[in-house]
Amino acid sequence: MPERFSLSQLKRAAALFMLIDHAAVVLLEKNQYLNLPSVQILDIAMRLVGRMAFPLYCFFLAEGFLHTKSRRKYARRLLLLAILSEFPFDLAVSGKIWDPGAQNTVFTLLLGLGALICLERFEAQKNRLPALVGVCCFMAAAEGLKTDYGAGGILLILSLYLFRHRPPERMFFGCLILFADYKNFMGIAAWIAFFFINHYNGEKGKDDGRMFYMFYPAHLMILYMLGEILYVLHF
Repeated sequence: MPERFSLSQLKRAAALFMLIDHAAVVLLEKNQYLNLPSVQILDIAMRLVGRMAFPLYCFFLAEGFLHTKSRRKYARRLLLLAILSEFPFDLAVSGKIWDPGAQNTVFTLLLGLGALICLERFEAQKNRLPALVGVCCFMAAAEGLKTDYGAGGILLILSLYLFRHRPPERMFFGCLILFADYKNFMGIAAWIAFFFINHYNGEKGKDDGRMFYMFYPAHLMILYMLGEILYVLHF
């Protein structure tokens, strides 16, 4: 394992962690295999690995906010990805074509981007109240729309941005937010993501381009189809 990671390497790691996490949900938990002790242990192990994915994606969002050439285009890409991902997300997680009770993680990232834009616009002014109100609105939207990770996800994105030059504070507040969000040992597992974040070397690395964007909806759809096949075979 290299001492320092490029952004591309971190993205591959996050995609792998996410795949492992979602495979546990779709292939193990939804197919009622958890009555077997060995499968229960495997499921817990996979979910623990998967906890590292979301903090990394929040970190990517903060980095993208800082380095994108056009935040408007960045927001449009996220919105398009969020819309395209909702159908496979709902199928994979709830087995429904559309589930209004849960929106995919990209919507959380999109709202986090809005919160960052609002924060940057007003943080240089003496009156910080507009920034606070704006951030609270995006957090409320995350809760109201029932996006994955909700307001806690927005707070994590903000902490990664605000303490980007202070790794100890970034890790402290990030871990605090994750623990408050999970309220169990799963949150502690998510802390490991900060090992990767703190070893980011500031380099982009080999750009995966569109493949990185399309991996999210594609892997959810593939897992859903595999889950349906396993269900038919099992019964």
